[in-house]
Amino acid sequence: MTDTKTRIELALLIIAVSLFIFFTPFIMGAKQPSLEASVKQNMDFLQEMSKKYVEKYKRPAPNMDELVRAAREQNYNKTLFNPIAKKSGDAFDRLIIEVYPKETASALNADFQGRQYAGKTGYYTDGTRYFIYGHLANGELLRNPQGELLIYSNQ
Repeated sequence: MTDTKTRIELALLIIAVSLFIFFTPFIMGAKQPSLEASVKQNMDFLQEMSKKYVEKYKRPAPNMDELVRAAREQNYNKTLFNPIAKKSGDAFDRLIIEVYPKETASALNADFQGRQYAGKTGYYTDGTRYFIYGHLANGELLRNPQGELLIYSNQ
């Protein structure tokens, strides 16, 4: 009897704690991180990967595969998250990272938009410089608080 009662009490306690954890943000008025914050965080991670690569090899990685390989080798963060697709993984994943071809990279401007880029972090390198952009829900480019395009690069 006591064993069954203890199990029931433990189950009720676990349910109560779970409900408390689930509903606390709603009660406290907290919001989940915004889309912009998630996209910017991905840009920050990719920028950090790129900077570390440049520090070690004195040039940008020639491609994303090499950048991720170096991140794995050096044991630093290489996991990103696409908040639109709700997908996380290494920067190899093309649902998370968009590696721009030269034509797309040269077309990036304040009016650029493409739904296929929604939530992705964009990356381009020509071997001497790299550029990192973030894409929001409709594929439009992330801007800084002053309204200018947010671009990370080694330039």
